[in-house]
Amino acid sequence: MIQSMEVVNKEIHRTNWLYFIILVFFIKFLVFCIDPLPMFFLGDSASYIHTALTGWIPPDRSFVYGFIIRLTAVFSFSLTSLTALQVFTSGLNAVLLSYSLLHFFSVTPRIAFFSGFICALEPLQLMYERYVMTEALSLFLFVIYIVVIFHYLKEPKLIFIPFIQIVGTGLISLRLSFLPIILINSIALPLLSISFFFRKYSLRWTGFKALSQKMRYYRPVIIVLMIHMIASIGLTYCFHSGYKHLNGLLSKQPPAYQYQSGIFLLVSWAPVVKPVDFPRPELTDIVFSDLKYDLKDYHTRSAHHWEPGGLISHINIAVPDFYEADRVAGETAINAMKRDPFGIASLAIKQYLDYWHLDILRAGMRNDRGAIPLPKDMLEWLRDYFGLYADSFPFLKTFTNRFFFSAWPWYLFLICIPFLTLIVFFICKRNVKKYIFIIFLVSAISIAVTCSVTDGVTIRYLQPLGWLSFLIIGFLIDRALIKGENMPLLKSFSSDCNA
Repeated sequence: MIQSMEVVNKEIHRTNWLYFIILVFFIKFLVFCIDPLPMFFLGDSASYIHTALTGWIPPDRSFVYGFIIRLTAVFSFSLTSLTALQVFTSGLNAVLLSYSLLHFFSVTPRIAFFSGFICALEPLQLMYERYVMTEALSLFLFVIYIVVIFHYLKEPKLIFIPFIQIVGTGLISLRLSFLPIILINSIALPLLSISFFFRKYSLRWTGFKALSQKMRYYRPVIIVLMIHMIASIGLTYCFHSGYKHLNGLLSKQPPAYQYQSGIFLLVSWAPVVKPVDFPRPELTDIVFSDLKYDLKDYHTRSAHHWEPGGLISHINIAVPDFYEADRVAGETAINAMKRDPFGIASLAIKQYLDYWHLDILRAGMRNDRGAIPLPKDMLEWLRDYFGLYADSFPFLKTFTNRFFFSAWPWYLFLICIPFLTLIVFFICKRNVKKYIFIIFLVSAISIAVTCSVTDGVTIRYLQPLGWLSFLIIGFLIDRALIKGENMPLLKSFSSDCNA
């Protein structure tokens, strides 16, 4: 009788999963029908399309995404196929969210499915599913990366480490801003597994004072920990070196992740930079004299990057070699950080606080919307290779970009996720602490990167936090219901979902 009930419950659970997946992709398809047009952000989209059409390797952006466009859109003569792929992966993000809540956080099915359904309607995902940009596909790889990490933390097996690093390398090939997360996790993950190894070998931690006297006692844990640590760091180095060499081979330059990362870093930290930081004193006067924009002005950093008379323009005049100029710019930025680390930190804090000024926040949203005329050569590419007449596209008020602008309170919530997660970490039960800690670590690094290596408020960089936030939201709602709080809206949602 008990066995037959278990079989029935499993069948109900499978049926509920099927209904949920159908619902998620129906919603995605419905929104896709309402708002099917591809959208563009300059100059990123033009760069990716250029790569897709000519094989050109951009020095400052992903070349991998350009080849994805070639495989999906150029061969089909339509950007709709690229958009459809991105919408599909976004639907999978919602499914993987519910899977994570069920499998790792032990959330009840109705709350897990409800969280996944709401995740499918998250405004940043809906917006950038349509953009010819790396956001949608990089988020999909990010979700897979986090899910595999959760599997590793649940039962740390060596087989997970290569997969984590392969996915991580694919992730940085689309968005280099994920690099700090990948590097830090390569060290953090084996350390977070220490408690599992102690339980596996039936050992108890007796404190650091007794460590030297009990090395033989701890030897099994130390050996397996070192194996996992060496594998994690070693594979990270190998895969990343392979990617850099591939980029160098295609670009016909020395191996590197990108070839303008130093310039981007210098622009972000420009208000802290002084002539003394420049590594080539004989060129200091050329670079720092007669700058059109005040170097200390926090709000002119973007002008220093793109406008004539800015800092980068002067560096390019002083150092004509494109790649050497990037190296010099990066060295200048590092020297500024060494000289004034608190100044760099204060810049990051100031930029974080900018998100709380609604006029600055809305300006950042308008910038991320990309409502500027497309250049003539790009319009010709879109017409000739994709059958798309896109002159008016940047100015269309579509459903998803209207939703994007109306959801500004959500973006303020997202920049608070590290703080919320830290609180949850201290009040949650031990069995989920390791998952919560990873969410805290990844979200904190994301916020730090967003606020320290960009030249202004950038909403699209918060997209990974949107997916992470639903893990915390689903977990908290489930615990609130377990404690007996009355939430009729959630109880009425798919009442038969709880197998």
